[in-house]
Amino acid sequence: DYAALMSAPVSFVNADLASIYGLQGLGPEFVEVDLDPMQRGGILTQPSMLATHAFPHLSSPIHRGAFMQRQILCNPPPPPPGDADFNLPPVEGEIKTTRQQVEAHTESKEYCASCHKTFVNPPGFAFEHYDALGQWRAEENMVPIDSASQFTGRYGTEFVFTDAIDMIDQIVASEEGPRCYLT
Repeated sequence: DYAALMSAPVSFVNADLASIYGLQGLGPEFVEVDLDPMQRGGILTQPSMLATHAFPHLSSPIHRGAFMQRQILCNPPPPPPGDADFNLPPVEGEIKTTRQQVEAHTESKEYCASCHKTFVNPPGFAFEHYDALGQWRAEENMVPIDSASQFTGRYGTEFVFTDAIDMIDQIVASEEGPRCYLT
């Protein structure tokens, strides 16, 4: 059912995928495995989804957040303005994490901040515990991951969460996630 699809901490893993999940002792055949429910839940925390919505060597809260709004909550963000600058500031000085890069970049211009701060970035930040490949991480560049955020859904649901698992559980329990899934 919908709840299991979105939140069940299981996957099919073989030896090639085992290291991404932090598992050992698997052979070449895919087998169903139970995953850490504090780190994995349903299709949204699987490496295939996470890697598809990231850059080759960098997570992308913007891509992951836009995907969540568009495909999971049926609330597509407006397109960026034609002159939008997509280059994040470098990791240096006070900017040490991808989240800090995205916040600095999207809050620097008012027309960017209006969508990103309250709409696109928050659901994307929930996935910052997963690197570009979808491997779990507790820190980035020796800084603890901050995956907490909040946003208001299309139908007024307030999502206030600590991480992806918490956000997914709230989406599953809301009217918004199942309503989008059924359309």
